Amino acid sequence: MSTILKRNSLMVACVISLVSSTTAQYEFADGKLWATAQERARVEYRANNTTFDSAIADDEDVFLLNRVRIGLGAKPCDWFKVYGELQDAREINSQRVPPNTNLEEGLLDWRQGWVELANVGEFPLGLKVGRQELSYGEERLIGSFDWNNVGRVFDAVKLHWQSGNCWLDMFGASVVNNTVATGRANSFDDKTYWGDDFYGIYGHTDALPKHKWDLYALLRDKSDGAAAGPARQIYTVGTRFATTEKMAPWDYWLEIAGQFGHIQGSGEKLFGETTDAWN
Repeated sequence: MSTILKRNSLMVACVISLVSSTTAQYEFADGKLWATAQERARVEYRANNTTFDSAIADDEDVFLLNRVRIGLGAKPCDWFKVYGELQDAREINSQRVPPNTNLEEGLLDWRQGWVELANVGEFPLGLKVGRQELSYGEERLIGSFDWNNVGRVFDAVKLHWQSGNCWLDMFGASVVNNTVATGRANSFDDKTYWGDDFYGIYGHTDALPKHKWDLYALLRDKSDGAAAGPARQIYTVGTRFATTEKMAPWDYWLEIAGQFGHIQGSGEKLFGETTDAWN
């Protein structure tokens, strides 16, 4: 168990968090079955939480964020794995003003449920299908958003190729939306909006001395504006360059990404923004 005290101040906003987290994995039947569990509690104090305006006296809150995850996996042979995970995430005693439309809460729901066909030691290609995490690099563009109480997962199909110290992922995905709004969440109500699709090619190599190098190309294709903003096609190309453990005690990384595309109703094409991805 670890306890971390973290403080972050921005302008007149203030967030103070106290975190306690326990994670465990247990294996059975010579590793052919495994169970996972996590319990995390975080107390947050927030001042000027929604408006950044210190003139609003009641714009502050103290509340508890609690998250429980329980999973079960099976690996009956070297090339086949299946895994399912439940999550219950709650925001307790919050009184945020005005009423929050993005509570960090998702009552009992399927977080992950996937099947994987892969044995890279025998064959370089693998396939993973189902609700799963996508996490690359520093998670600045694609990540599971684990600090958030609910986190992020995708309904996705991912093809993985690996040879030596190089690998390449190709995926098609849609983010799973937490449906909580101004009220409290319901159980098993998180769902994917299939009109908002996400495609990517992400490559990685450790072949460089003491360094690792990533190259990627991404597309967010939102076909209509019926929900969550206007239709859009946003392309992202980028690269990431970072040290490995062999460079210790020195450590650094560099990531450069550019975006171009079109948002319906904007009247013009976009170039140069790097914020419209699933980080």
